[in-house]
Amino acid sequence: MLCSYSSSDNEKQNESNEQQQQNECEINEINKEKRKKKCEFCNENESKYCCPACQLFTCSLNCSKLHKLKLNCSGKKDATKFIAINQFNFLNLVDDYTFLEEVNASTKEAASKRNKKTMLARHLQTLVRRAAARKVDLYLMPSIMTKRKQNTSFFQFKQQTLYWRVEWIFDQAQLSVVNNRIADTENLLNVINQHLKSNLNNELIKPYLFDLNDQSSINWNLRMLVPHQNASKPVWYEADFSSTIRKALEGKKIIEFPTIHIILKTHLDKYPIFQNTNSTSTSNSTSNSNSNSNSNSN
Repeated sequence: MLCSYSSSDNEKQNESNEQQQQNECEINEINKEKRKKKCEFCNENESKYCCPACQLFTCSLNCSKLHKLKLNCSGKKDATKFIAINQFNFLNLVDDYTFLEEVNASTKEAASKRNKKTMLARHLQTLVRRAAARKVDLYLMPSIMTKRKQNTSFFQFKQQTLYWRVEWIFDQAQLSVVNNRIADTENLLNVINQHLKSNLNNELIKPYLFDLNDQSSINWNLRMLVPHQNASKPVWYEADFSSTIRKALEGKKIIEFPTIHIILKTHLDKYPIFQNTNSTSTSNSTSNSNSNSNSNSN
């Protein structure tokens, strides 16, 4: 049994050697045919090169460069070019195999880079986790995005406080101001009042002015754009201006950092409030179940 096994192995080895020799002969024949041809550009000297793209035979580097200019040829082989089965040879098979290997390698490299880019730094993981603990759905963008680069929010471990970058937009005054790092324990009214005082020279800001001791003098409301909605029909979160930043952000989705719009009451009709259908349906189902249980008990 051992002898017969070794003899079959020898036969397979001989067959593979014969196939390899045949392939080498085929390549040599193709190369000989190339060398026999004259330069197809100058038609004077014997050809030495074959353009991978257009298969034109040339005799020198000069002719090769000239043919690229005049024929607008890239000089690069089209790996996906169709080849009829009766013209398909061993070289084409090697080219196809090489192409597939390159595609496989580039795919793995792209996947590796994508995984590295999508991995958040530790301080960003902490930021998302601490925001979630405050009932805030925080979404971070890819690192190349402008908003991602602008975000200076961070969590302070010693104080156990989340510091947000907050953008305040006074829509009707065409004014935008930013707090790069402000504690979420700060009161909204106090922060807005500070920004109003620092922009008193802006005539359009006057309708926003109010008395801190008299909330009835406030002529505006707060809105935050709801993300992941139809851009042509934006909807808005409502925020309580008498609360802290932490309380105002609770239960909301935020991309990178909060942007709070201060809207005069005369323009509020242009900022429709977001209706949370999930919470509504949940409350309805709860009330229905309660009513059913009551009827059953009766």
